[in-house]
Amino acid sequence: MKSWKLGSRHLLSEFSWRRRVTGRSMAPGVFPSAWRISPKNGPQKTSSDFVKGKVVLRYYVSVALLLSIASFSTGCKRQLEPEGYRVVAYDGHTYQWTIIRTGTFDGQYLKKRLVVVCSSYKWGNHESVNGPEACHLQVGRMIVPNPLPGQAHRDQFIDVFEMPDQSLSITEGDGEDRTMQQFKIMSYEVVTP
Repeated sequence: MKSWKLGSRHLLSEFSWRRRVTGRSMAPGVFPSAWRISPKNGPQKTSSDFVKGKVVLRYYVSVALLLSIASFSTGCKRQLEPEGYRVVAYDGHTYQWTIIRTGTFDGQYLKKRLVVVCSSYKWGNHESVNGPEACHLQVGRMIVPNPLPGQAHRDQFIDVFEMPDQSLSITEGDGEDRTMQQFKIMSYEVVTP
C-alpha cells in the first residue's frame, strides 16, 4: 500500500484509501482538497464541507419536491377518452349491447351509456336481415365516425346516426362491402365522466 511519511505520521494517499475501502482504484485528486486523510479515521470533512453539503442537500430536496408536485398535478388530471362510441358489453341472453358514447355536447364533455338491441343488418346489395341476433359489434372496439375519408380511402367510411331514445345506425365501408346496422335504443343515460 502506498503511503507518505510526514514526520512520524503516515498519511494514506487518496488513491490507496479508495482501493482499501471499496476495492476499486481511483485516480488521486478525485476527493475534495478540503478532506484531510488520517490513518485512524479515514478522510475527515471540514466544517465548510458540512455547510456545502447542507446547501447541496437542500437543493436536491427542493428539486425532488418540485418534481413530485409537478408529476402529481399532471397525474391528477383525468384523461378524456376520445369522442366516439365504445362497445363495452354484450348480453347473449337478452341480445343487448352496451355502448358508451363520449363527446362534447353543448360545450360540455359528457359520457352517455346506451343499451341497444339490433333491429336489422344489411351488407352491400344483399337482403336485409332483421332481428335481435342479426348485428355484430366487437366488444372493446372504439367506433369513431369518419364520414369524409377522402376518395382514396372510401373503405374507411364510418357514419353513426343517433336519434336519442329511438335508434342508432352504424354504417361502415363503401360499395359492395358497405354494412349498415340498425339498433333500437332501450335505455339512454348520462354517466359522470
